[in-house]
Amino acid sequence: MGFKNTMMHDRLPLYNQFNEATHLYCNAHLMRDLQSLCEQNYTWAIRLLRAYRQLYRMSKVQAIDDRFKVKINHWFDNIIIEALKKEPAPKLNINNGKPSKTESRNLLAFFQKNREQVLAFAFDKSMPFSNNLAEQAFRHVKTKMKVIGGFRLIEGAKTYARCQAVMDTWLKRGQSAYENLKIALDIWQTSPKYA
Repeated sequence: MGFKNTMMHDRLPLYNQFNEATHLYCNAHLMRDLQSLCEQNYTWAIRLLRAYRQLYRMSKVQAIDDRFKVKINHWFDNIIIEALKKEPAPKLNINNGKPSKTESRNLLAFFQKNREQVLAFAFDKSMPFSNNLAEQAFRHVKTKMKVIGGFRLIEGAKTYARCQAVMDTWLKRGQSAYENLKIALDIWQTSPKYA
């Protein structure tokens, strides 16, 4: 599909069509899935969620040293392997004859297959823990559409999206949106096109 950079997303299969991209998985989404299983008293999910939180706290301070990477990966694999042993075997689906897996078994299989992408945040400071910042940027548009019922013209929607993207970028970089907006307006006013 042409996209060759790193993308972080939830487990929606639609993203798999970007086969040239490097895929990372949003740990906030995965933690919500684990939390759901914790509420159903899955002991492996409780253990994994606690460890996830600890790993996140540790990685916020600094990237975890390579000496510990092998131990953490081994620990992660052990939790998954133990949990898979305790999970009931998939039952055959009457309609299509294929084994139907439970939500918990699907999540375990996902963790087992994608451990490197799931834990990338812990070993590389440039990798985010979640894609929440990207999702938060879209929430402004959704709120705006709820308040005004939608944009009347596509040009208005594009202008709003462009302005919002610039403002979000300034804020994410720790810059003053007010000061940058003043500079942008000064440049715009002194531009020969508008003078």
